[in-house]
Amino acid sequence: MSDGKFRLRVALAATGETLDHVCASGADTVASLCRKAATLVGVPTSCVQVAAKGCTQADELTVAAACIEGSCTILVSSPESLVSLLVADDSGKAAVWEIQDGTKLLELKGHTECIGSVTSSSDGTQLLTASFDGTARLWKSCDGACLGVLESHRDGVAIATLSPNGQLAITVAASDFAAKVWRTRDCLHLWTLRGHEARISSACFSLDNTMVLTTSWDGTARLWTTNTAECTKMLWSHGRGLTSGALSHCRTRVLTGASDCTAKVWDWEKDTHVTLAGHRGSVMAVAFSHTGYATRTVEGKAPLRPLLAVTASRDGEARVWRVEDGFCLYTLEHDGHPLNSIVFSADTTRLATISAETATVFIWKTFDKSLLHTFGNLKHSPSTASALSVDGSLVATASSNGVVQVWSALDGTLVRVLEVGTGACSLCFSP
Repeated sequence: MSDGKFRLRVALAATGETLDHVCASGADTVASLCRKAATLVGVPTSCVQVAAKGCTQADELTVAAACIEGSCTILVSSPESLVSLLVADDSGKAAVWEIQDGTKLLELKGHTECIGSVTSSSDGTQLLTASFDGTARLWKSCDGACLGVLESHRDGVAIATLSPNGQLAITVAASDFAAKVWRTRDCLHLWTLRGHEARISSACFSLDNTMVLTTSWDGTARLWTTNTAECTKMLWSHGRGLTSGALSHCRTRVLTGASDCTAKVWDWEKDTHVTLAGHRGSVMAVAFSHTGYATRTVEGKAPLRPLLAVTASRDGEARVWRVEDGFCLYTLEHDGHPLNSIVFSADTTRLATISAETATVFIWKTFDKSLLHTFGNLKHSPSTASALSVDGSLVATASSNGVVQVWSALDGTLVRVLEVGTGACSLCFSP
């Protein structure tokens, strides 16, 4: 083949569904091509491989030398052998478990009180835990070494999240009106984001790592730059406090949920918004679908799905909305389970809705609203936590009797039962 550029399809290995497309040229190496695809869909390079008959997969070879052509497919997978589960409990203990054989890989020691939040970097190299002891801790996932302690809060840390590139972290204490931004390389406190007049309810980074969105019970959402901590936009229109927020992948839209039973989609650059009304309870979680994904090819072209907004409420309903005009496409009923969380699979074709109060996870087909699976606790003990893997292929549920169950979200089978010994209060998959 020539050194001319062409596009390769990036697909989910488990289902063959198209996630996106990546541009390549004959001069690219196989390793750089896999890195491009991994960055595009937010998974570690270990989960990416080129599927092509007769091609040589040596990382140092160029695409041309490896006989990779535009008809080839890059497969993204999250097999059990590559996925581990971070489990934290109410005593301050955390451990990383291997799903493939159910062994405990690491113990993370240092917290002295309940760990309420755990998260992993997108490449799986770092883990972040937040505790009611007033600290957050950053860990190396390979050996469990503590990289640093983030400890400038006066009370328990309720929110802790990492930027997509893993270079920054945000922490928010349970009663804080401000958020703190940290550099993960040396755990240096860079900025304090001040301006809210009530407790912060959510905080997240933009996909390009340049912005932070915070929502607060003061009824406002604020956009901040990560390089200067400047508040570039304040969004205010809800009549009551905000519970949640999300940034679209293109960064131009903001989605906010509130205790006034509504959500709003903001085009913050144009200073306009659309109100999403219909819920009968507080909107507790909001999410945007990923843009640029398709599930089938029509006449040789992969059609892009429209940008969707999803809201989850205490009324036991999740609603899927068209972003352009705020039209409700359909409602997902949950038999009265109050909902607290929403997660999309990497290809947007599956949607997980989670009830924290009953720790029940519901897996839906995004585009035809069919319920695929419902996961709860197998041993009939009160459930305490749940999580979804990055690619949406695995679900974990925890119970107060010290049992964590890992399920396949694709076929509903029970993959692994982990006897963790104590009641888990937070879970996170780490690729």
